[in-house]
Amino acid sequence: MDAGSWYQKPTCCMTRPRTKFARDRWPMHQTRLSPQAMFFVVLLLLFLVDPVPIFSEESQRQGSDTRASPAQKIADAINTLIDEKLPLYEQAPFDLIILDAANDHAVLKVTPLALPERKLPQPLPKTGNLELELFDEPGERYRVAWRNVAEIRLFEMLLLDRASQLIREKRFGEAYDYLDHLSQFYPKTARLPEVQQLFLFEEAVASLESHAFDRAFANLLNLFQANPQYPGLADKLSQAADGLIQSYVQASDYANARGVVDSLAQLIPQDPVVQRWRAAWLQQGEELRSQIEAALTSGNLRQADRLLRQLGQICPTLSGLADLSRRVQEAYPRVRVAVTLPPVSFDPNSLTDWAARRSGRLLFRSLLEYTAPSGEGGVYQSQIVDCQIQALERRLVFQLRADRPTFRPSGYLYSTYDLAQQLVNAADPQRPEYHADWAAIVDRVRILSPDTVVVELRHSHVRPEGILRWLPTAAWTLTGQELSNPPENGAFTRSQQESDDRTTVYLRISESGRPSPELAEIEETAFARGRDAIRALKQGDVDVIDRVNPWELQLLENEPAVVIKPYRVPLVHMLVPNLSRALPANRDFRRALLYATDRKKILQALLNQRDLPGCQVISGPMPTGRRFDDPLGYGYDSQIQPRPYQPSLGLALAELAYRQSIEFAKKRGLPAPPQHKLTLVHPPHEIAREACSQIRRQWQLIGWETTLVEVHPGKAAMPPDCDFLYVEAAIWDPITDLS
Repeated sequence: MDAGSWYQKPTCCMTRPRTKFARDRWPMHQTRLSPQAMFFVVLLLLFLVDPVPIFSEESQRQGSDTRASPAQKIADAINTLIDEKLPLYEQAPFDLIILDAANDHAVLKVTPLALPERKLPQPLPKTGNLELELFDEPGERYRVAWRNVAEIRLFEMLLLDRASQLIREKRFGEAYDYLDHLSQFYPKTARLPEVQQLFLFEEAVASLESHAFDRAFANLLNLFQANPQYPGLADKLSQAADGLIQSYVQASDYANARGVVDSLAQLIPQDPVVQRWRAAWLQQGEELRSQIEAALTSGNLRQADRLLRQLGQICPTLSGLADLSRRVQEAYPRVRVAVTLPPVSFDPNSLTDWAARRSGRLLFRSLLEYTAPSGEGGVYQSQIVDCQIQALERRLVFQLRADRPTFRPSGYLYSTYDLAQQLVNAADPQRPEYHADWAAIVDRVRILSPDTVVVELRHSHVRPEGILRWLPTAAWTLTGQELSNPPENGAFTRSQQESDDRTTVYLRISESGRPSPELAEIEETAFARGRDAIRALKQGDVDVIDRVNPWELQLLENEPAVVIKPYRVPLVHMLVPNLSRALPANRDFRRALLYATDRKKILQALLNQRDLPGCQVISGPMPTGRRFDDPLGYGYDSQIQPRPYQPSLGLALAELAYRQSIEFAKKRGLPAPPQHKLTLVHPPHEIAREACSQIRRQWQLIGWETTLVEVHPGKAAMPPDCDFLYVEAAIWDPITDLS
């Protein structure tokens, strides 16, 4: 029996199969006692007998009044048998058998009875015996006469009673655990559906009182599916829906607000909440239509666009909305982009700053720009010059385009003199524009005509255009001073007045001053979390997301109005060591960390255990391409396999390299490296944050504590104690990008 069980087996009604023994095995010896011995035996018995208590009639009457009732005795016995330290569903299953008054209402805790489909016979039999096994005596079988059985409580009935009690006490979290266990293991329990419905309704009522309208509405929807006629359901459902709609409207989340109205309308079409909200939104839609027409008439096109987007959120079913939207888009094309990393600087050729590369191309156009991969390197085009390679790839001919953009704000037009001087300066080691790769191949530069520049090369180069991804600059200014920042020559300019820390607005430059049929405005809005950007896309707050976290792709894949497309070229994620620090400069230490990093596990976590084309662990800092014949992977050697994950080897190498660094520091008189501590710097967005968090946990397994520091890649200054930098590199043409 359970520890603490107080009852005794009711031997009057319980029997077990007996074994007959031969009488000669139990011999009876009769011993005649002397009178003196008899005296001492009687004296000993007198001392062992308990004294008989003496009560008055009044005390006896009071005792009879306070004697526990049979129901109370049964309840006390059950409470004694059940371990209250653990939830009942976590205990080993058992059944309870309650005997009749003749057996003092004893309660037996038994192993689960072998009943067909775990259903009790109704009513209980009055003849025959019930075979059972006491919970504390496994393997010992007993028989109890059915006539002595007053009640049987099955384990699942105990669970259901406990769940009902928790619901009455409004302890819904605990009640849910009991009901969930019953649904999984005892789904055919009598009264289970009724208790589940009670749970949904009572929790919904409590949620309404605490203004948790979303939980209340979800519970009531489930209850409606189970029992549409549940008493009081319709009123509570309307109340929950109204509160939830108001909360969504206050947050300008009209998409979800309409979803609640539509859900309620499907269940109760004539509900007053449905009629009231739909009428209110229709009225707001008509008012916004009038404001849009007025804005179009007055020429306030940006205001018309903003009002149109608001109208699309509030009342997308408004008649004539499609025609109105077409007119506004033709008058002022505008796109809103959700980004996870806002720009700090603008450089269309940055290898490590995705935000600067993305947004920089709006403000600046390079002399030559990478447009696509090919089997012989990248394909380059330009809006400034037409470049031709002649004379066995030893001559470059640049022809200035007539439609080349001008510099802002001066309006200066890039000339052949500017181009020639820039090409010469890039080959001069004394100039800040010096480029070693260009200086190694250029022989001479000459101006052939007012719009043509010719460059003679010492020797041919596989892809010389890749070296010339520079921002064009004027050779001189009116003040005779070099510009601290390159002049803008892109199609857009950044609106300082309308931009802030979260939003950046780019306006298209119109040469004529008239509205352009092309895209007129791009608005970038930064979101700290990818889920927030996805929610904004679904609500219509933005039109595009620049990058979706791989583990969140499933949130958009089933959206019919959303198109997901991969970029043609990838980013290569890598750790760059700070070679000015002792430990990162040690080759053995870098190998140790490589062996201690389970890169495949990190990648699978980022991909949410899925396989996506182009996402893989590689052995070098170059893209592999998606197929065997993909020209993007011309620089990758697939014969070299990535190093495997071997943490034990990483641990040994790290300790060896650490001791080497200490000895080296002693010999040079330098301070010793920090003891088993590293600093890892990464960009402030979710992909890098998640990857570096896993790297830190893996390095911790070999005894190295790692501090994570978030630094925007557009900031030039890195922390002085940075050991490794997490980089997303745009290495699209390795011939020139890795030079």
